[in-house]
Amino acid sequence: FPNQTEPDHHSPYSTALALLALIETREAGLPFDGSVERRDALLAAAANYLVTTYLPDAATPGWRRTEDPHDVVSPGLTLQIYGLLLRASGVTAWVVPASILREIPRRLEALVGERIDVAADAGEFVVEFTSHKGVKETRNEAINFLWHPWAIEAARLWLGAVDSDLDVPEADRVAVRRVLGHLVVDMGDEAVKAASNGYNFIAAETLMGLSEAAR
Repeated sequence: FPNQTEPDHHSPYSTALALLALIETREAGLPFDGSVERRDALLAAAANYLVTTYLPDAATPGWRRTEDPHDVVSPGLTLQIYGLLLRASGVTAWVVPASILREIPRRLEALVGERIDVAADAGEFVVEFTSHKGVKETRNEAINFLWHPWAIEAARLWLGAVDSDLDVPEADRVAVRRVLGHLVVDMGDEAVKAASNGYNFIAAETLMGLSEAAR
């Protein structure tokens, strides 16, 4: 939220969206705040911040739904951030840490057998801030984290990122290719049907995921 009373209450989802905006800005060849240098510096800073909040030793490694240290790791948000870090690595000199790169196939393989109608997990934020009217308010905001479209993006981009890396086990490449086929071919029709009968954000994110598969 703008003008938070406690600005250190970060939302990992907001950071992810900021990283997405900066990546799109860079791919469009546009500056940020009048400067390509500032754009690239902010892009790297956002990616680095997400790396620092990654939980490699959690039962399911990834990112918490909120900044609450007692919150659980979000499967959907984790897949989305995996994809964004891979995108950042693909358009800049920034490099995804090897520990995260190795974990992505494990997370993707765990999706085999998952149903498209499994409910998205959600993060709930309660934050005090000062509104544009100068009034202090406390708002409650809930974010649903889809998993299917971001799993497609993470799988496709991971395969591209490790294409020429001889240190990556062939078994991992085969597994991720199979998962990608399962997500797009086996689950694609169900995903489109579900996206056509729900909220707009589900349709939009599904479109983004399937578009990534078509690249």
